[in-house]
Amino acid sequence: MKYPQFDPSGFHVGRTQMVLGLFYKINKRHALAVQHLTEARRIFSRFGRTPVLAKVEMALSELELKQQ
Repeated sequence: MKYPQFDPSGFHVGRTQMVLGLFYKINKRHALAVQHLTEARRIFSRFGRTPVLAKVEMALSELELKQQ
C-alpha cells in the first residue's frame, strides 16, 4: 500500500484494505476487520455507489450483527 505509484486514496489501496478486512473477518479478528473495511468504505465512497462499495458495506453490517 505504500508503493509510491498508488494514490493513498485510490482504488488499488481501497481494494487492498477491503481484502485485508475480509481476510480478518474470516479469521474472526473483528477489530482489525472493522478497521480495514471502514478505511475501504471511506476510499470507495469517493467513487459513488459501486458494487465494490456495496460489498464492503455488507461485510461491515455482518460484523455489526455479530457484535450484538
